[in-house]
Amino acid sequence: MITADGEKGQCEGFYRDAFGKFVAVPRVHEQVNYLIQCANRGTPVCFARLLVHGQALADAYVQRSMDGADRFAQLNSVGKTAVTGRAYSWMTDRDCYNPGGNFVRIPDSGQGASGGNRFFTLTK
Repeated sequence: MITADGEKGQCEGFYRDAFGKFVAVPRVHEQVNYLIQCANRGTPVCFARLLVHGQALADAYVQRSMDGADRFAQLNSVGKTAVTGRAYSWMTDRDCYNPGGNFVRIPDSGQGASGGNRFFTLTK
């Protein structure tokens, strides 16, 4: 979950309050409830699996912080490059795409490719 300080932080609609507690405005809860209803209709298909996965990530984040939600949280190097860990960017997994700058491609050996996407971390 991307959060920032205060009500109108980086992601309007949800944030962490002064005590570090996750807060979401009513419209965010309404949207989540709508998506859960969609996921609970019929047999589990791609959308339902995506929502279940998203809920598991959110639960892991709330219970264990980023270490539980981001498989790259503990990543500290890619080859000889020191990195910050965590996934900061992703895009289609094709060699011709790269966000450039301080982004470092997480290799296949580090589970950097998933579902046709490529994940990137940042240099330290």
